[in-house]
Amino acid sequence: GETVSFVGADVTRQAKVPYKNASESESVIPIKSCLYNLDNANETVILVEGITDVWRIGDGSVATFGKKVTDEQVNLLIRKRIKRVYILSDSDAYYDWKILAERIAPVFNNVELLELNSGDPENLRGNALKEIQDLIRK
Repeated sequence: GETVSFVGADVTRQAKVPYKNASESESVIPIKSCLYNLDNANETVILVEGITDVWRIGDGSVATFGKKVTDEQVNLLIRKRIKRVYILSDSDAYYDWKILAERIAPVFNNVELLELNSGDPENLRGNALKEIQDLIRK
């Protein structure tokens, strides 16, 4: 593959800005025209916001680089022939992603919105993480 953009993440959790995305002028392809880890997805994906969520969940999870999901990103899922989409947002974006679920439901065989009680998918551990990972492997 080719590097088309970059994202920097503050792993210390002390920065005022926790993530730094490449600007459009620095990117070969604009970040909102990409889905991180799509090349490692099969018919079922777990759609998440950030790359650190993908690092935690593993292959089959795909990141949108933020809360906003573009039509271009949805079209990438369609072209990949994704059939089942589990949507797993950060807890602060649940209602925005509920609207996303309603928007894309007519396009895919199965769309399900998963809810975290608090926090982000990157913080999943133990049985909670295994349950999410098992959804991809069904």
